[in-house]
Amino acid sequence: MCIRDRYMGMNVFIKNYKGEPLLGKVWPGLSHFPDFLHPNATEYWSNMFVLLAGKLNFDGIWLDMNEISNFCDGECPPEEVNKIVIGQPDSMKENAPKEKEKETTPKRLLMEQGPRRLLGTKDEDLPYHIGNGKLDDHLVQLNATHAGGLEDFNAHHLNTFYENAITYGILQQTLNMSDFFILTRANMPGIGRFAAHWGGDNYADWGFYRRSLSQIFNYQIFGIPMMGVDICGFAGNTTEGLCARWMQLGSLYPFSRNHNAIDSIDQEPFALGPTVLETSRKALQLRYSLLKFYYSIFVLNNGTGSVFRPLIFNYPDDQTILDDGHVERLFMIGNSLLVVPAQDEAGQVVVYFPQDTWYNLSDGSLVRSAKTKAGIVNMVVPLNASMPVFLRGGHIVALQNSTNVRRAKDLGNVFQLTAGLVTLNKSTAQAKGNLLLLNDYSLPNVRSRCQGAVSCQLEVTIQYIQGRGYADVVLNFAGVGPQPADPSKDELIALSRVTLLFDRSTALNFARIKRYETTFNNNTAPTSPFLVDYKIKQNLAGNSVIDLDINPLYIRRNLSVTIRFHYQSVFSLKREKLLF
Repeated sequence: MCIRDRYMGMNVFIKNYKGEPLLGKVWPGLSHFPDFLHPNATEYWSNMFVLLAGKLNFDGIWLDMNEISNFCDGECPPEEVNKIVIGQPDSMKENAPKEKEKETTPKRLLMEQGPRRLLGTKDEDLPYHIGNGKLDDHLVQLNATHAGGLEDFNAHHLNTFYENAITYGILQQTLNMSDFFILTRANMPGIGRFAAHWGGDNYADWGFYRRSLSQIFNYQIFGIPMMGVDICGFAGNTTEGLCARWMQLGSLYPFSRNHNAIDSIDQEPFALGPTVLETSRKALQLRYSLLKFYYSIFVLNNGTGSVFRPLIFNYPDDQTILDDGHVERLFMIGNSLLVVPAQDEAGQVVVYFPQDTWYNLSDGSLVRSAKTKAGIVNMVVPLNASMPVFLRGGHIVALQNSTNVRRAKDLGNVFQLTAGLVTLNKSTAQAKGNLLLLNDYSLPNVRSRCQGAVSCQLEVTIQYIQGRGYADVVLNFAGVGPQPADPSKDELIALSRVTLLFDRSTALNFARIKRYETTFNNNTAPTSPFLVDYKIKQNLAGNSVIDLDINPLYIRRNLSVTIRFHYQSVFSLKREKLLF
């Protein structure tokens, strides 16, 4: 007995206007479509997953073609159905290339219409039409019925929502998966609670490349922050120049995937020449160095807010962002990082910086000061490198060494903090950020340690305080939210470097340091030497960068460390320069 016959008695398939299971056609052949609004849908879908798990190991599922996509319009007509033998996909072999072309060519993307073969109510009777297509073009009938007689016209996106919700529950509860991933093409607002989304079949051209930003921005609003598009384009043949730039941009999509149609040229980085390969390598190294920082934004948002953001979200009163089109050319990662992608193969860009302090993350140079009005800077996005990324003043970003990293588990638990300091007064500069007390980033661990009765969040504050004859670097790690009863059970994370970016030159000269000392709150110091090395450099922009290399310091809640540098002044006490 085939699967269709075995489960037909559960009455879980969407029905046509005659009350019979609707017949459509997708890649496997003739198909019925589960009605995820039906009470028996969970049992049916669970049985399918158990059957799949018995044949292969997996920890994620790709829910594709689930709009519901259909190679017939509405329902396959009798003459089409009669050609197909149920349970024998090979009977469709002669039609497969034609349908495949329909799914992958630009004509499909532009929604050009084929012959109409609708058996039920025609959508021409509707009071409005969306775009240039029919609402049931390559979908099920508008009056196809779900449980309780609800028409698909009114339940179309709900079917997708419940498909993802049910899938999520099955992976978690029925299959007892601790970590899993769901990717869905069909979507509706709020589905990001269960799944990631990608933008469907795009095309390998610069228009789709540029529009990907606004597409991802929109889905942040729809409650689907884990979103991306097919890097280098799905349909058509990409080019070396386009794919190199798209690998740069796509490396910082929340969901990052290079994917294309079977009849397009190969577009893996190694298939398109040394420029694409090296650009991809550098771009992905940047992604992995930021990956846990990036993920922490998702955790701290806890299902609300946005992650991959247009500049206007952070500067809502800056009308220039909207008037001059900068809203679709730049993006923010959380509140801290401004990213500048190329707009074409040449990579020459006009970058708008709102009035704020901005540092180049790669070398620490000061790009704009908060004392300077908002304005533009002309720059070139280089190839064989990652995109330019700028750290907002007053913020801290947690980075990791991504050399030789091939997967997230290779990253370990050691972090480097880069602090974009802003002036508070004549002698003090400060920046703030967040860390998660997490080593294991599996879903159950994140939930139990970060989103349950306790919080894993640390608010990090770094201050630089300069006095006469000394300078203090103060590191403070304050627990946020409910604290655990036994902090000793917190997972360990370590700090190996602190980089301080100043918005002007500092008078501290390490060549004149006589000694340094460290003070820990509660008189708890590490057993090994704390500070290993320190150096200061002046950028061409005129600001200072101080690197403090640390013999890994394990961080705990409410830890505070003060490093005091004593130095010999070349000035009298009355004339000695302060920092600001």
